[in-house]
Amino acid sequence: MQRETQHAFSSSGSGPLAPSQPRATRGEKIVIWIVSGLVVAGLLLGVSKHGQPLSPRARELFIPAGVLLLLLIAWSARRRGPDQSTWWIGLVALALIGIGAHEAASGPWTLLAVPGAVIATLALLRAAIVGPGSTFFSSIQRQRRRDRPRSVAATRAWLVFGAVLTGFAGGFAVAAALPPGPSVNVDVRAVAYGGDPSAGVLPSAFGVAVKDAHCSHAATAYIVAIAGRSFTVRCAATAGGAVHTVTLGLSPGHSYAVTIRPIETRVGRRPRLGKARHGTVSIPGADSKAWQTFP
Repeated sequence: MQRETQHAFSSSGSGPLAPSQPRATRGEKIVIWIVSGLVVAGLLLGVSKHGQPLSPRARELFIPAGVLLLLLIAWSARRRGPDQSTWWIGLVALALIGIGAHEAASGPWTLLAVPGAVIATLALLRAAIVGPGSTFFSSIQRQRRRDRPRSVAATRAWLVFGAVLTGFAGGFAVAAALPPGPSVNVDVRAVAYGGDPSAGVLPSAFGVAVKDAHCSHAATAYIVAIAGRSFTVRCAATAGGAVHTVTLGLSPGHSYAVTIRPIETRVGRRPRLGKARHGTVSIPGADSKAWQTFP
């Protein structure tokens, strides 16, 4: 009898239970898994190899991932009420949509990632400056183990490192949104003059020529640098299939580094140079059967 009285007293004396947050529904869990799968697929298939992604349109998977994430947080906020994590997840969703749209169509889509990057950078720096008095600082400090939290110096270092990463992410987002610079894609080949292979006469002059130039993004010309010399070639002069000789006097049987750099001519302003493209051209031997000779 005495035990029952004590049990009743302890139950009635306990404080009111805190209202539990609604757990994620099965549908929400499915959406989370779908979003995670789309993001992972976009990351793995969109990894650059020699400057080109493994799958050219893989990063477009970020668009449906971001849209589903926005719908998910809207539904969750309706069930549980909005909180601070809702805004952070919304900024991540906008960043995903911006990155995917940047791959799908031209435009300043990556600017959608700038608000999240700026806010995250400021939040990390503020937590690093305030120190243990910041709730965010304390949560990062006890993230590893509650009984053995990180030291103040280590936590502050992690926060600063995170701020640097998010700052660079915002800078990359702005850089990707800027209009692309001039570019050119041109076929560079070795040529020989003065010979007649059918008559057994070897060529006497060897050089490099260009053909099939495809200039874009306002490029009007390009610079061909080879063997310590550089030559400016107009896009219009090399747009067709005709071979345009750039230079002669190269040695047969040698390889030369070639640099191609597009130029955008601007009235009243200095020309704008595009990104340089580097390659190598091999000059075959004088007795090679692979020569394309010209009189």
